[in-house]
Amino acid sequence: MKKILTIIFISLLLNSCGYKSILVNEASNFSIKEFKILNDEKTSKYIAKNLQEYKKSDGIHSVTIESNFTRDISSKNKKGNPETFSMQLVVNISISSEDKILKNSFKEVVNYNNKESKFKLKTFEENLKNNLLEKILQDIKIYMQSL
Repeated sequence: MKKILTIIFISLLLNSCGYKSILVNEASNFSIKEFKILNDEKTSKYIAKNLQEYKKSDGIHSVTIESNFTRDISSKNKKGNPETFSMQLVVNISISSEDKILKNSFKEVVNYNNKESKFKLKTFEENLKNNLLEKILQDIKIYMQSL
């Protein structure tokens, strides 16, 4: 009996804590009337596609997206073969309304080791790039909801 009361008490305590996700905000007053993509990268188009939920016909903001993806060799071994790489994704967002322009830059960097086969390295890099892009997209959504 004591165990059952403890379980009920803990479940009531956890359910009434008032947790609510930051990204779930029904009262968001941010609306976009148009997107501008400055470069023709897939990342900029992907971000614009995922921000379509904010696009409305009576929107008041214009959003300009520019992204830059770089992959560099961080270190090499004695033979000159790459050992570690660095991947960087930078997304610059400019939000303009009728009275002001807000600019913000979102940057994510990751370092990783070389793989034994080129195929494994390529698939690993694609997964890393997608993860960086999703992290930046989440940061952009939080930034837009805070305006």
